[in-house]
Amino acid sequence: MAPLSVVACAQFISRKVAQTGVVSWCEGFCGTVKSNPEVESNTMCCCVPLRTAVFLNAFFTMVLSILLVCCKSWVEDEFRPFQGGYARSSRVVIETVELTGICWGAMGAMGVFMLKSSFIQIYFQYQICRLIAVLYMYWTDLPLLLTCERWRSDLYGAIEDHGWNPVMYKIAMGNRCYNERWSFIIFSSLYFVCLIYFAQINRRLTQNVENEPKYLLKVPKNHPSGAFYSYSSGMHRDKPKAKDAPEVPGGGGPMGQMAPGGGPMGGHPGMPMGGMMGPHLPLVGPAMGVQGPQGYGMSGPPMH
Repeated sequence: MAPLSVVACAQFISRKVAQTGVVSWCEGFCGTVKSNPEVESNTMCCCVPLRTAVFLNAFFTMVLSILLVCCKSWVEDEFRPFQGGYARSSRVVIETVELTGICWGAMGAMGVFMLKSSFIQIYFQYQICRLIAVLYMYWTDLPLLLTCERWRSDLYGAIEDHGWNPVMYKIAMGNRCYNERWSFIIFSSLYFVCLIYFAQINRRLTQNVENEPKYLLKVPKNHPSGAFYSYSSGMHRDKPKAKDAPEVPGGGGPMGQMAPGGGPMGGHPGMPMGGMMGPHLPLVGPAMGVQGPQGYGMSGPPMH
């Protein structure tokens, strides 16, 4: 009789679904997503924009932190199948992470509102910390729930192995071990998968904010391109170096070098710096018809 009733109920539900057109709507929606891949890459659950999804995630993180401050006992009892906290150490870790969420959630919401990638990245790191805390919670809480009945059959042995735990004692004495264990496995797994998905959504939004659109040109400002850069022929690279200068016969060194005697080009120490040619003389004498000094004529003083 029971299998027949289940089959009849399933047939009734299938008829109602066909009448309401839910199947056709789902097929049309999936076809739209497949024809437009950007819908899936830029949305959460193919319908919520990334920016809105991350903002709502950060907002509810703040709400959960505020509830944990105001209604601590109620939040612990209601959210324990999702977040765990059956062991004392896991409860401390989870509550610490969730209490700090009021700061990191606010920073994430501001980052989404202002499109500031650094704030969104910080909130993403907080989500990674939440995932690590959930993994630690599994490591401590799951062995307790698997041996929940021991808190009723062998209380002293359970206390010796795990220490006194009022939460587990209350669950065992209320004969709720089976329900609590499966509720924790199902709901905490869904909670963990959602955290991973939300972190991945946050990462996608961070990449979209950090990546610059391809159609924007990156033209350098106030910098020459270097395509028409040239050197002047009078620069030092075109002049012969000192070691390549020609040597003067008998001078003992290249032109322009000072001789050991102190004068230029090996001359007498008293010789002026003008070199062997002596002081500079005018190339042209007095004008025609002008008598020079007595005894010199028109050509100036005699050469020595």
